[in-house]
Amino acid sequence: MKTKEEIIRNRRGGPIPDLSYLAENGFKKCKICKEILSVDRYVLSRRNLDGLETRCRECNKKRIREIRDKTPGYNNAHVKRFRIENPEKRKAHRMVEYAVKKGELLKQPCSICGEVKSESHHEDYSKPLDVLWFCRKHHTEHHEKKRKGLA
Repeated sequence: MKTKEEIIRNRRGGPIPDLSYLAENGFKKCKICKEILSVDRYVLSRRNLDGLETRCRECNKKRIREIRDKTPGYNNAHVKRFRIENPEKRKAHRMVEYAVKKGELLKQPCSICGEVKSESHHEDYSKPLDVLWFCRKHHTEHHEKKRKGLA
């Protein structure tokens, strides 16, 4: 973690930010609740000068809860129910996400139209990294065909 002196010394142009919220001697002032807390009470953030979020974890949790409450359909009950009722599917989805993030699995364009923005599809959840890549439109069509017994 950089000290205020290091940040000021290495700055390049632009307006001088409010440095009172930067971490110093293992403590930092939360921009929302104004409490001075230990730096371990903050989430890491590369975009900020001191490498820490401007809000403490508690204030950040409150902010996220407010966003969830205001956003209709955010994390709907059916999503929660799906996760509970389909642990094998959820595990396969998470394995694909992790493999893509680590670079072990490369996200491909849609296998039908070539659209770059694609999503993975499992034919067999017991083979979690064996996926087909479809754009949203063709993924939906594929599931419709499967429901009607055409695929």
